[in-house]
Amino acid sequence: MQPKITFAKANYYAFFFEDVHLLLITWNRDLKKEIYRIERQEEDTLVLDYPGDLFVEQVLHVIENIFFVTVKEGEREGKYALGVYFVIGEQPYGVYYEKNESDQPPELIFFRVIDDGNGYGLQVVEDEEEHREVTETFMNQYADFFSFSNRGELE
Repeated sequence: MQPKITFAKANYYAFFFEDVHLLLITWNRDLKKEIYRIERQEEDTLVLDYPGDLFVEQVLHVIENIFFVTVKEGEREGKYALGVYFVIGEQPYGVYYEKNESDQPPELIFFRVIDDGNGYGLQVVEDEEEHREVTETFMNQYADFFSFSNRGELE
């Protein structure tokens, strides 16, 4: 028998780091973060594997300060979480989804990930050609893990 385990006070965030599907587990009372590789999904159960200390350290080094972001646009403030981290050429990007409890499709935003020497940060992808390339890469590599309505919105 395989046990089904749930941490009562944990938060779970599935995301991609390049081609690896991962689960970040955080706890509100501590700064503790754990990462597991999602091996597969069986109905409502995720089958996880520990990817090793070195891999976890490398991923946390990149995502720790950029996994959650708050974006302000005028009067509106949205909280976003990293959904996909991927690289085009040598430039890394992050695709973020809005953390909301509604049934509405979450909004996606794209950021360029930069290493400013003091850790990783984000820049908005404003250039239309770059935005198109990032969107196409996202759609080609990760769209199967998201569902879209007929209008092309994420569901």
